[in-house]
Amino acid sequence: MAKKTKEPEVKKIKTVEDYFSLGKWKRFDQFKCKSCNFDSLDEKEIKDHIIEQHMPKLVRPKPKPVLYDRYNHEIK
Repeated sequence: MAKKTKEPEVKKIKTVEDYFSLGKWKRFDQFKCKSCNFDSLDEKEIKDHIIEQHMPKLVRPKPKPVLYDRYNHEIK
């Protein structure tokens, strides 16, 4: 019998489209935020709202300043 190898678990990355639902208002498409009561008839507006309000912010580490001595040698 062949051994069954366990497949690695793959996490699905949430995209902007996972944060809103599409509905109808009269004859127009209506985009509703799943996290709050915000809705819009404009797709760009709902995507901007989600990016600004609900998407995790990227935290970038600040680069360490490079210091030099009086002979222009880098201090480590």
